[in-house]
Amino acid sequence: MIMGVEQSASVVFLSAVLVNNLVLESQLALCPLLAGSRKIDVAVGLGLVSAVVMTSAALIGYLLYHYLLVPFELISLKLIILPFVLILLLQSLYWLLKNKSSDLFERYGIFLPLLMLNCSVLSVVLLTLESVKSIWMACVFGLGISVGFGLALILFAGLRERLELADIPEWSQGIPINLISLGILSMAFSGF
Repeated sequence: MIMGVEQSASVVFLSAVLVNNLVLESQLALCPLLAGSRKIDVAVGLGLVSAVVMTSAALIGYLLYHYLLVPFELISLKLIILPFVLILLLQSLYWLLKNKSSDLFERYGIFLPLLMLNCSVLSVVLLTLESVKSIWMACVFGLGISVGFGLALILFAGLRERLELADIPEWSQGIPINLISLGILSMAFSGF
């Protein structure tokens, strides 16, 4: 993103989805991508959970940074405080889903621990802090990053389902063909 230039929400959103894709451009969040992309319905579920988690993490990280860390001159502690707060956020979302909505918990609760210990949530917050200048744009950027992550999940799940039906040499089945496919998908997104 161009720093110092006021951008519209649509430009921030589209650049977060296509240009600054968390998985395909930055090579972050590969663990949930490989674990959650075996089937398209699982990928959609993980994409929905990541949309809620990453958008709220971007918002809370922005508020915490600009209204607590900066005024009290604690900026150097952001890599200690932000992960702790994000784990508390994810743990409370996990508890809320488990206790208040058992149906949603059964469908999507499994994805929260996968996202909890992943670099993707912290990287969304750190990218938000360096890329946007307002609360509204932090929400838009967080949502764009999560939509881009969900898009990569769904595309990669579709590729993996097609690869199961393909005649692939034995030496490249499994992880090798998945990584080769992910590299080709990443090259396709680098055109944006």
